[in-house]
Amino acid sequence: MQADDIKALSDVRLGHALECLDTAQKVMELGDYKCAANRSYYAVFHAMRAVLVYDCIDAKKHSSIISEFRR
Repeated sequence: MQADDIKALSDVRLGHALECLDTAQKVMELGDYKCAANRSYYAVFHAMRAVLVYDCIDAKKHSSIISEFRR
């Protein structure tokens, strides 16, 4: 994968993270804490995928992402 492609993919994933975070903030203001926690989790998940793409890691399973990030 080319450096430009890696950056583009990372940017898309970071965009997903920011969308989830925005949703989390909105639903938290409405008092839906369970949904806010869910959207916050996915914000972190997508942000981790955005970072890991720079190491050419493209795991989709949550357990794989967590393992790779810990490594």
